[in-house]
Amino acid sequence: MKTDDPAFVQTPDDAHAILRDAVPGARVSVRRPPMIHWAQGNTDRTRVYDIRVPRLGRNELIVTGSYSLPIEADALAKHARDEVEKRWR
Repeated sequence: MKTDDPAFVQTPDDAHAILRDAVPGARVSVRRPPMIHWAQGNTDRTRVYDIRVPRLGRNELIVTGSYSLPIEADALAKHARDEVEKRWR
């Protein structure tokens, strides 16, 4: 899928910024997924991310997810926030 719609994230750097802004105070890292023989053609668009949220007196919360570009910016941010909130308890 290719789109020039500004609501869609087109680059890994832009997705990283969206994820970082979605969860204030968190550290976000983005990387390519491990190579899998059947997915070799999709690795340019697919990324795995970790969101690390510090918690006083408790272990750091780590949420891992993935996405494939292009992706709607609002959907990426909402999913990240929802996953952090779900695991926060």
